[in-house]
Amino acid sequence: MPEYFEISLIVDKKKHQKEYTKKHLINRYNLHEGKNHIESNKYPLLENRNVQVGIYEHADTDFEEFCIGLPDYIFSRNTFKMQLQQLTDIVETCFKDCESILFAVCSYEINGYLIGDKKKIKDFDAEFLKRFPIVYSRDSHSQNPVITITLEAQDIFSLNPFLPGLR
Repeated sequence: MPEYFEISLIVDKKKHQKEYTKKHLINRYNLHEGKNHIESNKYPLLENRNVQVGIYEHADTDFEEFCIGLPDYIFSRNTFKMQLQQLTDIVETCFKDCESILFAVCSYEINGYLIGDKKKIKDFDAEFLKRFPIVYSRDSHSQNPVITITLEAQDIFSLNPFLPGLR
């Protein structure tokens, strides 16, 4: 079973139009809910890759989660800066296109576990967000999100069984 790197877009239900965000994912990235295989894409992170998309909404929350899962995506210390830029390119585009996105939290397979018990957007405070290795937050003064990297939250380099020398 592949290890998934997950990008969870946290969307304010009050400001949100689910169909608009779904349409954005389909039009911009050629992604639909479920399994996708992308041969070519202007975003290198998605090119020649299988991508899993899930939309999670619960009646008792004031947010929805749009999750993009990348199976077998591996971070390397040697190329981390480039990989982070590729991830940032996608997340920034999402933030620019969808005003209702408040956060993008990224990790290897812990997003659902951590988000699962949250009911309110206000629960996504600084202390909680430190539990994710990569977080993008909406900045009211800029169209681009603010990125926070907390590698202590999850050792994203040691999750690479194929390249032990890069841990």
